[in-house]
Amino acid sequence: MVLDYDVSSINSLGTGGKAAALIRADSIEGLVSILELLDSNSMDYVILGSGTNTVFPDGAFGTIIVKLGKSFDYCSFKDDGIICTGGACSTQALVMKAARQGYDLSPLAGIPGTIGGAVSGNSGTGSWGICDYIITLKAIFKYNDKIVYDEIDSVNIEYGYRYFKLKGLIAITELMLKTRKDKAKNILPVIHGDVVKRKISQPVGAKTCGCFFKNPSGIKKSAGAMIDECGMKDFYYGGAKVSNKHANFIENSSNATSEDIVVLSRIMKDRVKEKFDTELDYEVKMIGF
Repeated sequence: MVLDYDVSSINSLGTGGKAAALIRADSIEGLVSILELLDSNSMDYVILGSGTNTVFPDGAFGTIIVKLGKSFDYCSFKDDGIICTGGACSTQALVMKAARQGYDLSPLAGIPGTIGGAVSGNSGTGSWGICDYIITLKAIFKYNDKIVYDEIDSVNIEYGYRYFKLKGLIAITELMLKTRKDKAKNILPVIHGDVVKRKISQPVGAKTCGCFFKNPSGIKKSAGAMIDECGMKDFYYGGAKVSNKHANFIENSSNATSEDIVVLSRIMKDRVKEKFDTELDYEVKMIGF
């Protein structure tokens, strides 16, 4: 455990102050014990993957960060297109390893973060998300004030576009996925093409946390298109700016604070509300705001 942990080092925006502590869990038993202790003492905590879609507050704050250790970072490939992966496995590492084994996860190409984080937001394309691949998942839950380790079938999971819900869920530790099989020589070019498209259309390499807002349901225009039509590309607030490549990305362009990021996001929401009478919902996780 590390006290007064600088969270700017563990999120892709590179902003935020000091959390009360960072705790790494290296086993199921250890994770359950940590969560039982935190819960019994009514301590504020958050489970963090690789921090690619999270905004933390500036200054000191009382939240404890819990991260899954290396023992949760693994993947294996079984017959009939079945993949077993730990919740801390890198999404991109899994996509590439799967492709070389002839397992097609190409709709997840270019998506950063961990598999557990990807599931929590049902990451994917506009029409396909990682939850479509799930057979079962293993996770830590809170049932009737008790911390338990349980396995859940996909039929009991509620999910949709950038949406995932499972009652009592605290942390995803393992997933069984099923995807189609093909030859690596057919899958790898698709992944390469998707990654190239992302590099052209998105600010890859900049300090961002991915798409900031969800695309509104029932509306043809994407969140990015609406923000763009509000004339907000390259709009600055403090050290934060709206990307000139994709208007649904906020960049930490010049030593931005988290407050800069959040205020800019609120301006974007207000402009879209005024012009399109549409309320944008955050796709990123806002901790302490």
